[in-house]
Amino acid sequence: MNEIKLKEKWFIIPKPVFKPRLRVFCFPYAGGNATTYIPWAEHMPHGVELVAVQPPGRATRIMEPALDEMDKIIKDLMLCSDYITETPYIFIGHSLGSRMAFALAIALEASGFDGPQHFIASGSRAANICALDSDFHTLPDNLFIEKLKDLNGTPQEVLDNLELIQFLLPLLRADFRIAYKYQSPEIKIHCPITVLGGDADDEVTSSQLAAWEQLTSYQTEIHYVKGDHFFIDHNRYVVIDKLHSIIVGLKHGIPTKLTKPQHSRLLEAFNE
Repeated sequence: MNEIKLKEKWFIIPKPVFKPRLRVFCFPYAGGNATTYIPWAEHMPHGVELVAVQPPGRATRIMEPALDEMDKIIKDLMLCSDYITETPYIFIGHSLGSRMAFALAIALEASGFDGPQHFIASGSRAANICALDSDFHTLPDNLFIEKLKDLNGTPQEVLDNLELIQFLLPLLRADFRIAYKYQSPEIKIHCPITVLGGDADDEVTSSQLAAWEQLTSYQTEIHYVKGDHFFIDHNRYVVIDKLHSIIVGLKHGIPTKLTKPQHSRLLEAFNE
């Protein structure tokens, strides 16, 4: 498959921008898809193009088998590396999406490409921390579905539809296999990291959020958003506002790469 066709599969651009000055690549959480981010395009500053990442096995790629290893995802995305890096860019991901974005960032930098201007990790433990419950994806169907209910990220109407949930189980198991098995190498990226955490998130601890500072040579900030693990859906405008402020900072020349490595942690509570 050539790069153009592969790009069309992987990247959804809700509001194309002619010669964008910046692209924002958005990576979905486990079981999620590009739809989470499509409405965000309306809130981007002038000249900024939002690109929603669409892995196989869902939505527009529902007929393709889901990938169950991070290496397979990154290998595919790296075939689009020229496109990803042709314009200055930001990565933002939620939960598994944060770790997927990080894996891609270190692969791009290792291959000699420019890394992101800024990295936003939302609702995710640091990529170098392995999950404790690493066999979640192997649970019998009934227990796996109960765990999904506990996570509070799958719509109840989907969980109640036996035929639909059975259809989605291969995708969900593949995603959660990556989510619980992937652990990044101890490699730092070369841009600041902003970490977003839910103030009522039972899935990610404050120390797991703080550990992102080990994965950059530059500044790290942590902000708390009102909500549980899926605050990105339930309180999305706060996340969009934070993204917007980061973009504006880049526009006005606020340095994204500091002359000396620094680490700071800013704790804020946001409300709708």
